[in-house]
Amino acid sequence: MDGHYHKGFALFHLKDYAGAAHAFQQGLKLNPTDKTLRQGFWDAIALVSQSRTDAQALLGSELTLPPAGAEAGPTSGPVPGVDA
Repeated sequence: MDGHYHKGFALFHLKDYAGAAHAFQQGLKLNPTDKTLRQGFWDAIALVSQSRTDAQALLGSELTLPPAGAEAGPTSGPVPGVDA
């Protein structure tokens, strides 16, 4: 159980919140009443949720994707700095 706590703690401080939550969860499977593991799990889950919310705010609420089968970029014409 201590191993799961230490792994979760390390991942949490490396900002791998999903990995930390998983490590804490594995420890909770072995000892479901451990308050430290439980707190670590919920702290990590809160930051996973926060990270996703922040990412959505940066990208905007809607992403515009090209239609299926559409080309990703220009298909003809000179490339600046390459075609002379």
